[in-house]
Amino acid sequence: MNRSEQEIKRGGKILEKEILAKQVLEHSKEAKTPEQLKRTLEQHGITTYERNSVLTGVWNQKKTRKYRLKKLGVDILNLDRSITKEQERKQRLKRNRGRDH
Repeated sequence: MNRSEQEIKRGGKILEKEILAKQVLEHSKEAKTPEQLKRTLEQHGITTYERNSVLTGVWNQKKTRKYRLKKLGVDILNLDRSITKEQERKQRLKRNRGRDH
């Protein structure tokens, strides 16, 4: 079942979790550390929560439900590594383009 079929099944409503996940993923691309991610999310009005002094997730707007970052698609432990992998990928593409010419 694809995304549009899922939306039709729910009556055309996009779930609050999906909206929140999209926002969190966008802001996680800007952050290199969990501290930066927390600051960025809170600057954009997204309330975060911690467990054992570690950034764990976010609250919905009504503060009635928590969502773990991992379930929203953000791996807090690999923030800096994912950026590094992305940079490596870009460098490989540049090198390959240079060989083609």
